[in-house]
Amino acid sequence: MRTRDAETVEAQVSKALKEMTYDIIVVGAGLRTLPPMADQFERLMNVLHQEAPQARLAFNSQPDDSDKAALRWATKAPGA
Repeated sequence: MRTRDAETVEAQVSKALKEMTYDIIVVGAGLRTLPPMADQFERLMNVLHQEAPQARLAFNSQPDDSDKAALRWATKAPGA
């Protein structure tokens, strides 16, 4: 999912998390590393923490390694 902006990220992500349970959520580098995106990133982290505390968070470094980021956590046992 691509979040739209800081003002709607919480509602957008909350809705998605109510529709499905996720074991792993990958957050893109563009959202994390660009200073203008800091507010949106913080809001995203807080809503993920609140609405999906069971999900492991993975972070990619470029668009084509999201699968590798998710697999780093998919191979770990719960609680590890």
